[in-house]
Amino acid sequence: MDRETLVELLRVELETRQEIVLAVLHGSFLLGDIYRDIDVAVWLGPGLPSPGERFRYALDLSVGLHLRLGLPVDVRVLNDAPLAFRYHALRGRPLVTRDETFLDELRARTWDDYLDFQPHARQYLREALGE
Repeated sequence: MDRETLVELLRVELETRQEIVLAVLHGSFLLGDIYRDIDVAVWLGPGLPSPGERFRYALDLSVGLHLRLGLPVDVRVLNDAPLAFRYHALRGRPLVTRDETFLDELRARTWDDYLDFQPHARQYLREALGE
């Protein structure tokens, strides 16, 4: 199956999940000729599922998509993901966007926070390495 067919199947599957406000394709599947899985980041609507259930949700969705597509799919929930992960994932290709304004605002807020924090992170790393 070619890449665009996989992307379309993935989009259709994710579109049926009403709890998904946003789904973004990212990682090696987008970046190069060689990939071993498909990386997808999702933003879930408020309270769906609860923060404590999000890991299980991502795992169950990953397994279901793997069975449907025949290729491993790594799903991560963006709602409470670390800033660096959110930054890199949101640079990917949106698959499901139920609210364009939300996507634009989430990207702007995430990128601003990440770029504000980046110089501090580099300084901490230099200090930790004794440079």
